[in-house]
Amino acid sequence: MQEDKFVAISLFRVDDRLVHGQVAEVWVRHINANRIIVVDDFTAKDTFLSSIMVMMSPSGCRVEVHTVEDAVRPIQRYDRDPAIRCIVLFSSPLVAQELRRHGVEMGSLCIGGMQRRPERKAFYKNQNATGEEMAAMAGMVADGVKIYHKIVPSEAQVDLTNYIR
Repeated sequence: MQEDKFVAISLFRVDDRLVHGQVAEVWVRHINANRIIVVDDFTAKDTFLSSIMVMMSPSGCRVEVHTVEDAVRPIQRYDRDPAIRCIVLFSSPLVAQELRRHGVEMGSLCIGGMQRRPERKAFYKNQNATGEEMAAMAGMVADGVKIYHKIVPSEAQVDLTNYIR
């Protein structure tokens, strides 16, 4: 398994709700994060949605919303700043896979929330994915990325390798 290249990035997380109470309060506090980077092309191109993400920012934590392509530079820049403790959020494993194609390496990916939708099927408890999302996760696992399930920090981490087909 490869190590996270970006030491300032405390957590790479898939949560299709992106910034919401659980992330803004529980995860930020647990990690003592002072930065959240939302990587999502759709949200980044919608000024209303982007402003909602920024408004969800807890005190002392800045939220940035970027397209996949535009997220690479700040992630690399923040890695050189020891004062940054960052959470990177994706709406889907497909977005995480795309960011990796742009040169961002990650040793692990936390699956926090992949809600039920008509095109998704359950693969572990309340986690759901499309065939394309499953293939993206399988590819990341094959590349050495540890993919695990963890809703909140107090919960036990569950390795999802055997659930990803």
